[in-house]
This record gives sequence, structure tokens and C-alpha cells, in this order.
Amino acid sequence: MKLRINSTKRLPRLQSDLQSDSKTLRYELENLVRLALEHSPSWAKSEPVRNNAYIEAFAVHCRALIFFLYGHLDQITSNGVTQRFSALRDTDVLAHDFYSSWDRDCPPPTQVLVDSKWRADKHVAHITTDRREVNQAGSAEQSVWRLTEAVSAVCDVMSCFLENAPSQSFEAAELVRMNRSIAVWRNKMVASQVPPPSPGIAPPRASSSPHLQATTDGGSLSRQPNV
Repeated sequence: MKLRINSTKRLPRLQSDLQSDSKTLRYELENLVRLALEHSPSWAKSEPVRNNAYIEAFAVHCRALIFFLYGHLDQITSNGVTQRFSALRDTDVLAHDFYSSWDRDCPPPTQVLVDSKWRADKHVAHITTDRREVNQAGSAEQSVWRLTEAVSAVCDVMSCFLENAPSQSFEAAELVRMNRSIAVWRNKMVASQVPPPSPGIAPPRASSSPHLQATTDGGSLSRQPNV
């Protein structure tokens, strides 16, 4: 994984700008956690439109946070699988902007983060050939979201970032709220004692009219569009 920050003409951010950006960062993290906590597997059959909205919003927030945390690199790799980032723009806000030594202290990406980036890129953010027959009636192709693992992985990296970055780079209230969101998620995981999901195991498919399914106790979400 190659550091690309030094190869750009990127100017240091003003502390006041970073404090303002911390509001957006808090919004992304807070909503990622809330979507995961509020989602109900029963919506797969009873409220498919609501189910789609929750999972697709989850994918967008997860993608944004992965880019924020690892965008100082040109790509992320885990278990031999690599996902490249798009070109870095001056308007992109990164963890590295808040903390210049983040490239040294940033934890290596986990497999679920690499997979989540790919899935959000190819199955949600764009119309791609990778979506052909995915979650369609009569097809065995599924897009399985490992919800529990993804949120836990993001929270772990975010926690490391918040512990290391200078506190004055954040608005005080936003820093409190971000740490609270991480604590809420971790407490929920401890209380529910969710077992680690089995890699590659998808939830049951819909019988006829395909729509979103979710199996939160297995840590997976399967996105299936309405027909």
C-alpha cells in the first residue's frame, strides 16, 4: 500500500476548517451506527422499500468512512485482495488531514473493510457489470453485506484515530458524540454477544418476489432489489 499524500500538492487544513469538517465526520459515523442498530430483519418481507433504503444508506456511509480513514493510501489490501481508491481531490477530507502521523498509526485494513468498499463501489454507487443477475429472481448470485463485522471494523479504526488525533482539531461536542457512538455500538455487541459470522454464508433467499433480506445475528445483509 503506497502513501499518496506526499505526492500531491495538498495544503494543510486550518484548525477551524477541521473543526467544521468534524461535524460531517460525526454525521457519517453516527448514522452508520444508527442504521445498523435500527435495522430490522423483518423489513425484508414486510417493508422492502424501507429495507432497501436502510442498507443502501449503510453502504454509502461505510464507503465514505473507509475513504476518510484510508484515503491517504492509493489502495487497501487484505488477504491478497486489493481495492484501489479514486483520484484524490483537494476537497476530499481525510483522517491524515487531522493527524499527519496517521499513516504510521493507522491499523491495517481488515478483509471486511476491503470487501465493503468493493461492494459499495460495484453494487450500490454505480451501475456496473458486476451487478448483472445479482439478487435477481432465478439467480444464485447474491450480494451479502457483513453488517456487524463492517461496523465493528470501522469503529475500531475510528477509535484509534480519535485517540491519536489532536483533540483541538475537532469541535468538542462532535468528539464527544463520535466516542459515544462507538461506545453505544460496542456495548450493544457485548450485550447481544453476537458470535463472529461465518465467511461466505449468505442468508436465506426470498422465495419468489426478491427484495432485501437481513440476518443481523449472522452479521450479514443481503441486498435484493424490488421487482
